[in-house]
Amino acid sequence: MNIPNRVVKIASKINQLYRYLILVSIAVGGLFPQFGPFLKPLVPYLTAIMVAILTMTCTKEDLLRTIKEPSSIALGLILIFVLTPFLSYLISFFFLRSYGEIAAGLMLVSSAPCAWAVGIWTGLAGGEVMLALTLSVTSAALSTVLIPFLMALLAGAYVNLDVFGMLKDLALMVIVPMILAAIIKSKIVKETKETNPLFFATSSVIAMILGATVAAVVLPLLWSQGTEISLVSLIVATAIQGVLSFALGYTIPYFVFKRDLRRSITLTYATGSRNNAFAMAIALSFFPVLSALPSIIYLILQVIVSSLMLRKFEKMRT
Repeated sequence: MNIPNRVVKIASKINQLYRYLILVSIAVGGLFPQFGPFLKPLVPYLTAIMVAILTMTCTKEDLLRTIKEPSSIALGLILIFVLTPFLSYLISFFFLRSYGEIAAGLMLVSSAPCAWAVGIWTGLAGGEVMLALTLSVTSAALSTVLIPFLMALLAGAYVNLDVFGMLKDLALMVIVPMILAAIIKSKIVKETKETNPLFFATSSVIAMILGATVAAVVLPLLWSQGTEISLVSLIVATAIQGVLSFALGYTIPYFVFKRDLRRSITLTYATGSRNNAFAMAIALSFFPVLSALPSIIYLILQVIVSSLMLRKFEKMRT
């Protein structure tokens, strides 16, 4: 597949600027809330398309690496689906007990799989990129079952959940697109290195649309309800959640399990970074709309902490 260099350059630029563009999209959504009711019904379809596109970036070789890195993969999945969700439960208990919908949102974003951007941060910091990509794919597939289970276990006291309906819809939003994308790729798309920037850029644009949708739907409701106190509590709770997730994501692999620096870097970003766009989509599809707010706050914090961790790792490597 021959792709013009100009198109690839534009796609690469979008990927490089994604951390800023997603924040701009949230601001735009807040400024134009009238688009919220129109965009919200599109969220499940946008999510399915985003999952399918990201699946196109993976190769059989990437997935087969799980066999060579079973202990690191297992450790990463435990950090992603055990450590951070239960950490959010404890933090919500102390800071957000009076705000059930927002507490459920914090637990949701903390239970979401790691994002594709983990591979970028890992590469910049000198970590093991293939391990990061394998964790992204594996955690995305497992999230269809684990997120409903974790939310029923942790957030059942805060919001009403249709667990089986959520399982069915998440399978349609994640598993089915992944399978279809894998089939299409095996039949049509052969060269992944050339097309990957386009796939990542397309998924970035969809994530920006999801961010704008959440802002357009949630922020007007937030202001109208006058939840200033809950917003302060949420910011504090989210800051603690994010900082501890990154810190423990580094400390546990490096000091407890004696992983080398490259793998510890990967596990740090996989543990602290969440797929905020995916969490936003789930919140808008299955939860009260205010549950999407923690994903916005965590996204902003994630960019800040990821940058700080990058500086730390750069100094450790020199």
